Amino acid sequence: MNDSMFSDETSRLFLLCTIELSTAVFRGLADTDCLALCEDGLADLHPLYKADKGNLAELCEKIAELEQLCDSHAEDRSGFCQLCSTEYVRLFVSNREGVPVPLYASCHTAGHRDHQVMAAPALAMQQRLNAVGLKTSGESNEPPDHISIQLEYLYYLLSTGWRDHDETALENAADFVRNDMLPWVEELKAKLESHDRCGLYAGTAGVLTTLLKYVAA
Repeated sequence: MNDSMFSDETSRLFLLCTIELSTAVFRGLADTDCLALCEDGLADLHPLYKADKGNLAELCEKIAELEQLCDSHAEDRSGFCQLCSTEYVRLFVSNREGVPVPLYASCHTAGHRDHQVMAAPALAMQQRLNAVGLKTSGESNEPPDHISIQLEYLYYLLSTGWRDHDETALENAADFVRNDMLPWVEELKAKLESHDRCGLYAGTAGVLTTLLKYVAA
């Protein structure tokens, strides 16, 4: 991992906040949370992403595009958030014709394109969580290779690495992203660009893919 790209606290905070944003979107936003994101959440990143147009310029631009999407629905943000909620179910949870874009690595990794959950990527992810003493929790009881759980694991590695000056944690983060997460998230992004009718999820996937490329560098 090229830590020189994240040598200052602002860049590190920006990256961690962007991971939190992606985690929340792909975990599923209630309408009130979606409204808060559109009205304040992205704007709260202004001091961070507008302060850094250098090394993280592409990520800054992706955040700006997502904010522009929300601003384009300023006259009816409630309607936009309701559409996003409907799309979340259609894209990721339940669809009469089959879920088009599952949020599990097992469903996208080569050899597991038949939407099989709890395949090798899920088992490997559980081992990673066990190794650092993390446990999945929550009412959803998602398999460990759900994108939000992988993002929480990545957040843990990066925040621990920077806080404790733990180079091993930072290298583990880069290796995890480079070898395991980025390949299937790039596929997820491509599918969302074809299927997402509201734009929020495709836009967030664009933000996330850019972020992961920085971590993998």
